[in-house]
Amino acid sequence: MILVGGQGTRLRPLTSKVPKPVVQLVDRPFVSFMLEWLLSHGIDDVIMSCGFLADSVRDVLGDGSQRKAYLHVNELVDAMVFIQARAAAKVDVFNIGPTDAGIHVRDIARETAAAVAPGARLKFGADNKGWVGDVPCFTYSTAKLSALGWTPKLSSLEAVRRAIGEINRQENPP
Repeated sequence: MILVGGQGTRLRPLTSKVPKPVVQLVDRPFVSFMLEWLLSHGIDDVIMSCGFLADSVRDVLGDGSQRKAYLHVNELVDAMVFIQARAAAKVDVFNIGPTDAGIHVRDIARETAAAVAPGARLKFGADNKGWVGDVPCFTYSTAKLSALGWTPKLSSLEAVRRAIGEINRQENPP
């Protein structure tokens, strides 16, 4: 979770009308550098807690039509163990992922809100991508892994729902 709700008072006047994460640094919003850094360390799901001028942050993040493929962590581990046991070569490269087209970011937000904050109001930006470098749709071939005999049991939607449920139960025990 990234807290981006402050008013950025130490950066005034740059942040008088624009929240700190959206301030342009070189050729793009500052938040894009934070998100790229997280991605470079393997973190590809981020929650941003917005406050001050939140609409500006939403505009940088896109309209929610971006499509992302998701695999539940249990299936990821299952696939790695399967590959290790069945791959012929000691060193090889496999794309591990779902076989479907993925799920829209907007639907992930709706699923999350329905599970943890049913009254939440969702707002999205205007473009089909967010910052420079965001990709509206990303796909990769899992044919090599399928040929080895492994396919995921869950769709991207089912994987997201399962993860939301597990996180919700962990954060809000009965």
